[in-house]
Amino acid sequence: MGRMFGRFKKLSLKKKIVVITVLILVIFFVWGRISGGGTDNYIIGEVSRSTITQTVAETGNIEGGASVAVTSPSTGIVEEVYAGNGDGVNVGDLLFKVQSSATEQEKSQAYSNYLTSVSTLNVANSTANSLKSTMLSKWKTFYDLATNSTYENDDGTPKDENRILVEFNTAKEDWLSAEAKYKDQQTAIAQAQADVNSKWILHQATQNAQVKATVNGIIANLAVAVGGSVKSNDTTLVIISESKEQFVKVAINEIDIPKIKEGQQAEIDIDAIDGKKFKGEVARVDKVGTNTQGVITYSVYVTLVDSDPSLRDQMTANVEIHTDTKRNVLSVPNSAVKPYQGGRAVQVLDGKELTNIPVTVGIRGDERTEIVKGLEEGQEIIVGEKNGNSQSRGPFGF
Repeated sequence: MGRMFGRFKKLSLKKKIVVITVLILVIFFVWGRISGGGTDNYIIGEVSRSTITQTVAETGNIEGGASVAVTSPSTGIVEEVYAGNGDGVNVGDLLFKVQSSATEQEKSQAYSNYLTSVSTLNVANSTANSLKSTMLSKWKTFYDLATNSTYENDDGTPKDENRILVEFNTAKEDWLSAEAKYKDQQTAIAQAQADVNSKWILHQATQNAQVKATVNGIIANLAVAVGGSVKSNDTTLVIISESKEQFVKVAINEIDIPKIKEGQQAEIDIDAIDGKKFKGEVARVDKVGTNTQGVITYSVYVTLVDSDPSLRDQMTANVEIHTDTKRNVLSVPNSAVKPYQGGRAVQVLDGKELTNIPVTVGIRGDERTEIVKGLEEGQEIIVGEKNGNSQSRGPFGF
């Protein structure tokens, strides 16, 4: 050892640097082989079947059966007012008229933008129909293959020993791929529909408007008069509703609004009341949205099924609307799904190496995500890293 050290001292500075660099690389390589990988560094989960409920969550306020705000869909000058404070009105009664202040050019441009968005939606729907046709064709090809005598016994049970053949798996993958493309197109349709809704609101803001009562009740807080100006989405009056039901009003963004339907169930937490969840049901979804600094939202009214005397108007309420539920589907913990090459992937441990497996996902719940394609039931996956993962430190403690 002393002789080697003596030789090292005689080397030039340049050669000493090369030797030290090589030694450091060797140490890191050996350390990586000794300490890297292994299940001890990761939290392991598995693909299993479960029930997943997809929700849309938003915060709103209790408005009770007390009042419903009425807004103007148009920007302009009030021409006529047909009701005053204290007057009783029924659903559909005319309240006031608005003469739009938009120029002809603004009207034309707004309508043109709306038609363009409708055209985009039509193309998205046409593409979906084409993808659906392809999906059904691929399914029939796979079904016919899977049920012939090569891959299915006379009693209808599968011939597992043959179902590993390339022909079978190619047909299956073709069908699943076509199905995934069709499902992905539904997202494109939802986005196109949201754009149509947005452009329609902007178009309506340039048109003359007749504003009508949406509930039975008594007029209050009238804020319009003949000759006065009004802006699109301004609250113009309040109708004191005859209904005694309490409800929560929430504003849902244009991406999520296509998921919301009347009759869907909801869970409601009231900030002022600890430890109690209230049941709710979507009673109404506004067709006309509100444009606030370019952000389009739609009012959704969730009726409180099990009301409570302690609830008061304008209390803050956190609402989770159950938009979809799937039972007995393959799923993984949400933490297992990672962004990967423009899509999604789940990591598995192959020996000591991490491998990304591309997956097609379905709905996402609070804890688990549906796996449509890419994994099998019982397959072990990485759901996280343990604290103090040895891979995060090198041989010198960094």
